[in-house]
Amino acid sequence: MGCHIALDNDSVILVTTTMSNDFPTLNALQPALAGLSDIAVARLSGDGNLVFSTYLGGPLQERAGGVAIDGRGQIVLGGAAAAGFPTIHPIQQDAASGALGFDAFIAILTGDGSKLLFSTFLGGIAFDGVSGLAVDSRDAIYIAGDSEVGSFPTTIGAYQTDSGGDWDLFVAKISGRVYPYEYAALFVSGIQDDAGSRRLARGAYATTVNIHNPNVEGVLFFKKLALTFPPVEQQPGAIFPISTDALEPDQTLKTDGDEIAGRLFPNGLPAPVIQGFLVIQSEKPIDVTAVYTTNALDRSGQIAGHSNIHVEQIRERVRQADLAIDKTADIVSVVEISDDQFEAEVLYTLSVRNNGPFSAQEITIIDVVTAENSEIEVLEIPVPILDPAGTFTVESETSTESEIFVVMAALPAGDTATVEFRVRATYSNGMGLVRLINRATVSNVLIDPSIQDNSIEITTQLWP
Repeated sequence: MGCHIALDNDSVILVTTTMSNDFPTLNALQPALAGLSDIAVARLSGDGNLVFSTYLGGPLQERAGGVAIDGRGQIVLGGAAAAGFPTIHPIQQDAASGALGFDAFIAILTGDGSKLLFSTFLGGIAFDGVSGLAVDSRDAIYIAGDSEVGSFPTTIGAYQTDSGGDWDLFVAKISGRVYPYEYAALFVSGIQDDAGSRRLARGAYATTVNIHNPNVEGVLFFKKLALTFPPVEQQPGAIFPISTDALEPDQTLKTDGDEIAGRLFPNGLPAPVIQGFLVIQSEKPIDVTAVYTTNALDRSGQIAGHSNIHVEQIRERVRQADLAIDKTADIVSVVEISDDQFEAEVLYTLSVRNNGPFSAQEITIIDVVTAENSEIEVLEIPVPILDPAGTFTVESETSTESEIFVVMAALPAGDTATVEFRVRATYSNGMGLVRLINRATVSNVLIDPSIQDNSIEITTQLWP
């Protein structure tokens, strides 16, 4: 079977398809073959040692189709799977193709292979399968593959919504999981034995961070270590992804210097004492408490009995993007095209401002133009001024209504994106009141603290 490879710092991730029931496993999430064929996932260290190896599959068949490493060090893989493949927080719970077919699947494993964080089917009634995937800087997943008889599900505004033949290619994007709640706990760990140092007093330093899920549902959160020392003063230190973890309601876990040293610095700390912040990003509010302990050293450098302890509740920071939408309509021209028949062009100017404090991400604008007693056509949809990566699609449901979709990757705090488009309306003066009603809404994946200004409606009267 074909093998897919991804590189992650000093290790290699291997993903393949196996029918073997004696594939070597180590620290396995799934230690045994579950069906006729399963996915096999393994990590090899830079010196060729096996870090972990696991099966992943359901009672029927799976085929590997690609692998990538995201910004949190998580393993993203995809392929084709039959019914029964394990799903976690799925977009599509079951295989639409039934027990005898294959749907595309996408899954995310922790970097150590110990947990399945996310997995979903994605497909229609016939064969669908992932043949390649990639992730971007925001951990959004891009997949490409094959779909039989045009059954792959498409979104509103898709470039091609219908099959062009017996087999088509498909391209899809899955948004990265959003972690709007952030906690930054001071982190100090190690032994400082230099009595003349002015960086820290001589002693042993330890930090333990406790995390509790107070929600009625499970929660995912991501941990990383951002060092302030080393390197030298006035130089930013390295950032080390630690892990993504899950907690059920009321569950708790801790992370401390020993765990972080074992995960990030197995060959020893980069300095006798490391300093920085343990940053936790969560999809829901959680409780985070840090416990700091210091111990004095005796003359020989051994920990003495005297110690101090300090407990701190870590303040929550909510990553918000406060979007506000505004719109104007200007009648550009009205032309009589025949007796009692008129044609009007209306210029719509739509602006979205991000009042902050964070950059808005994955912005979607939906603009619906409805005509009363007239027929309309959208004439022009240019690229937004501040986001050349923005995309536009038009969905004309009827001759009296059109929907305009605008998608932008990001809008920094304080910036404004402007969109202009023209609508042509055809009507007669005997049709009664002729109006264009325009409704526009904007959203993004971060929390918006004031959604009342995320939508607007304006009415333009053309006749009489």
